[in-house]
Amino acid sequence: MTATDAPKTLDKRGRSLKYVWIGQVEKEHLLIELDTLRIVRTLVERSTFDEQTLKVGSVLELVDVRNDFISDQSRPELLLASDFFFAQNTLTKKRLIKTLKRLSISSAEPSPWRHGLSTSYTLFDGSTPSVCVVELQNKVALFKNSRDGENHVGFNWNGIFQSFPFTKSLDMALKLDLTDRATSKKTIRRTLGFYPRYVLIAYSLPFDGYCKKLAVALF
Repeated sequence: MTATDAPKTLDKRGRSLKYVWIGQVEKEHLLIELDTLRIVRTLVERSTFDEQTLKVGSVLELVDVRNDFISDQSRPELLLASDFFFAQNTLTKKRLIKTLKRLSISSAEPSPWRHGLSTSYTLFDGSTPSVCVVELQNKVALFKNSRDGENHVGFNWNGIFQSFPFTKSLDMALKLDLTDRATSKKTIRRTLGFYPRYVLIAYSLPFDGYCKKLAVALF
């Protein structure tokens, strides 16, 4: 498929919509819709791409997109697409950070969600987002949580320390050997190659009646 015959995802004005890949929760891909500056969760029916080629900043279009195939109150951003069509370019780091800045809420502000590691599915009514970009205003803690044995990122959110387990894809990408003591700022910078300014948090798919809050990506 070439750029000239690629199916286009169009907005109401007939303009082609571009998306940027920023992470994954199980089988759902998290994308920024650049024209509208919103985050969508996308299920792909017949993917023809190797998921190993997906990188933060990959620019793509959705093929045969639908938003009416499912009604899930816990994930109001959910879309279905038959495939991804990849553009030749990726979003520059500078533009990605500027985009995240516009999308984010500050960690000094209240969370849009109920407090706790997870939320009962019965409490969702579709009025709150299932994905959130948080701009980090204070120190970040990376550590292995002794209660669940998972790697976590933690920070003060509106004065309350909260931590979130990594998704499997983030854990595999970072390959961090963490302990139950928070990693120092110097070590984080040396290990990651940067000190996180933003974190992407998302609810998991429902399991046993609950949706967990997960750390999907660090920027």
